[in-house]
Amino acid sequence: MAKIYEEKTDFVKAEEGYKFCLKNLDHKVKSPGPGSESEDATVLLAMTLDWYARFLLDRERLEEALNYFKKAYNLCTSIYGEVHEQTVVLLNDLGTISFLRGNMDDAMTYLNKAVEIGRHLPNMEDLSSVYVNLGNIYLQKRMFEEAKKYCKEGWQNAKRHKNSEGLQEATLCLDELKKVTRS
Repeated sequence: MAKIYEEKTDFVKAEEGYKFCLKNLDHKVKSPGPGSESEDATVLLAMTLDWYARFLLDRERLEEALNYFKKAYNLCTSIYGEVHEQTVVLLNDLGTISFLRGNMDDAMTYLNKAVEIGRHLPNMEDLSSVYVNLGNIYLQKRMFEEAKKYCKEGWQNAKRHKNSEGLQEATLCLDELKKVTRS
């Protein structure tokens, strides 16, 4: 219901719904009853943490979003292990929020880790976004060789997976790099 309220832009009810789900799922995971489907509840809890974090991010509540993404990431790694597409997605989100909060070092740490894990997932179609995000951070830090390397990697990954959105992001990154290095 929380997602439905969110889509209908009833953000108060959406937030109440997320909090209700999180509270009940957390209780179900921590105190499974006889014959419980604890693993299913754990996966659902991780998904709800992720959705709520995105909800908070959309409302520019960065500190709260960061905390919920961290919880989702920790739960995700406990369910699937480190080498999983969702782990990479969550690390990318953590890097993005760190960047938005002005913490470039944390952003680079999260994104570098996402890239390392992503290299073990050759079929991951959205990895180009992680490369481009890392390239953009290097661009902000005026580390142009690294920026070029990662924006180019993003472009190649997007091309390999026929990801038009990724190609567009990578091309923008490379164009921005050309602009900055010309001046």
